[in-house]
Amino acid sequence: MDFFLITFMALLLCLSFGCYVAFIKLIKMSFSVMKRQLTGSTYICLDPNVKSCSPIKFEPSVKCTVPKYDWNWDGGDFYSPSCTQLKTIYLIQHGEYHTSKNKENQKLTPLGSTYICLDPNVKSCSPIKFEPSVKCTVPKYDWNWDGRDFDSPSCTQSKTIYLIRHGDYRKSNKKENEKLTPLGHKQADLCGEHLSNILDTVRVSKIYHSSLIHAAETARKIHEYFPEASIESSDLLCEGFFCQAEPPYAAHKIPEQSVVQENHCRIKKAFQTYFYRASPSHKSPVTEIIVCNANVIRYFTCKLLQIPVECYGRFRLYHGSITCFKIYSVGKATCTSIGDIGFLPSKEFISY
Repeated sequence: MDFFLITFMALLLCLSFGCYVAFIKLIKMSFSVMKRQLTGSTYICLDPNVKSCSPIKFEPSVKCTVPKYDWNWDGGDFYSPSCTQLKTIYLIQHGEYHTSKNKENQKLTPLGSTYICLDPNVKSCSPIKFEPSVKCTVPKYDWNWDGRDFDSPSCTQSKTIYLIRHGDYRKSNKKENEKLTPLGHKQADLCGEHLSNILDTVRVSKIYHSSLIHAAETARKIHEYFPEASIESSDLLCEGFFCQAEPPYAAHKIPEQSVVQENHCRIKKAFQTYFYRASPSHKSPVTEIIVCNANVIRYFTCKLLQIPVECYGRFRLYHGSITCFKIYSVGKATCTSIGDIGFLPSKEFISY
């Protein structure tokens, strides 16, 4: 009888100790979550036209509603076991041409007459076939995506934003050591020079940049070409993994869910802070430059194109590349370039 009583007491003691350890771990996790929420709610809205910004709220994890990626979209799966090569396609818009009601007179101007077909394997093009009309299943465009419809009657100016990815940098476990390489400095300089050439008669009012050191160095190099512009640093623009891409990356380390949610809230706040129509006080078109990181630019691109942010992995951005959006007073946002590196003189200057 004593043996069973001693065994029972020992078992009860072990269970009590296990509950105590579990309770301590639960307390530590609670404090960790509270700390993240407190540190994540201090971001400031930089838009002078917005009187106040609501604090960042951690949204619950939402199941991805984007349709699964169709890996056999070209019907070529029967080739996949024996085919190991990739295919790159360059889409070239026609050159400048003479406008005329008669199509036979719509010939290229001297400026546009230098474009030719570079593929020697193409002997002929198949005739265009007109497909039957299909009912559009795309959601209607949200003209008031920035919540500025109250300004639209009195605002007539457009706003152009150039998104620049930072130059090549040294990888390090310490962020303060992730400075630009000599290649990165050259990429930033070439990017600034190119922007100054295409914006030679345009006033750039502001340059924003991520607080990460390689983005700050890139922005300062570009600022040399636009000394009249004000330059500001922001933690909102720092790199971060904000959701799982569709299709997912083959080998991508996914952070903890709490970190993903914090990044998503921060980058969402950045979008709300920097992307909106010109205000009625602007009497001329507005031009701004934002220097930040690849994932942040991808997020902005998806939001402006009004496609799910889970599609961000389908855009490839090289170091020093230029992505440009023009926002009209009616609320329409058009993309004029994504990841442009045509100004880099040779492949030795290209890195990812």
